[in-house]
Amino acid sequence: SVYIACANNNRIQKWQTNATFGITIAGNLNGIAGQTPYLMNMTYGIALYYEEKHPYVSDSYNNRIQRFSLR
Repeated sequence: SVYIACANNNRIQKWQTNATFGITIAGNLNGIAGQTPYLMNMTYGIALYYEEKHPYVSDSYNNRIQRFSLR
C-alpha cells in the first residue's frame, strides 16, 4: 500500500497495488478543509514508519501535525 497526502483535496488516501481509486483514511471525502480532528487544510507531507500503525501528517494551514490510526 501507498499513503498519499493530497494537499488540494485536504485528505490522506491509501492506495493498494493495481487499485483504480484510493481509500480516504483521514480528511473529508469532498475535499473540504477544516480545523477539527480528522479534517485538514493543505496536507503537504506524511510520515509512516514500517513498524507503526500511526501516520503523522503535516496539516500546514492549520499549523499542526496530526497523528492518525490505521486500524
